[in-house]
Amino acid sequence: MGLTINTIETKIDPAKYRRLVAEALPKKIETDEEFDRIVARLEQLDRLPHPTAEQQTLVNLLALLVEDYDSRHHAIPAVSGAEALAYLMEEHGLKAADLAGIMPRSRVSEILAGKRGISREQAKLLGERFKVGAEVFL
Repeated sequence: MGLTINTIETKIDPAKYRRLVAEALPKKIETDEEFDRIVARLEQLDRLPHPTAEQQTLVNLLALLVEDYDSRHHAIPAVSGAEALAYLMEEHGLKAADLAGIMPRSRVSEILAGKRGISREQAKLLGERFKVGAEVFL
């Protein structure tokens, strides 16, 4: 009779989990090669139609390691609201006049030139227009 470890959702078999961990060799990811290895293992586990509790527990662990590495090495740089607006306008092929329903063209130009900030109300409207959170512009 094997021991089981209680988790929030289910019980795992320590022996089975130990074997999976021994195969995966999870550790803090420091290089792109280690990152690729862990992601490849995650993808293998993700393709399983009905993962066991042990496999799902390993997926959770590997996902944390990948997330940690990504946040340390591939963090998205913070941009200003004006930079976000300029990027989204370019991506959508828009000019200042195309945002007339949100604010006057001259206001868009002032924001893009760094002469004015984006108000909370404008951020909300821009978020709705571009289908992103208002915080992108604040």
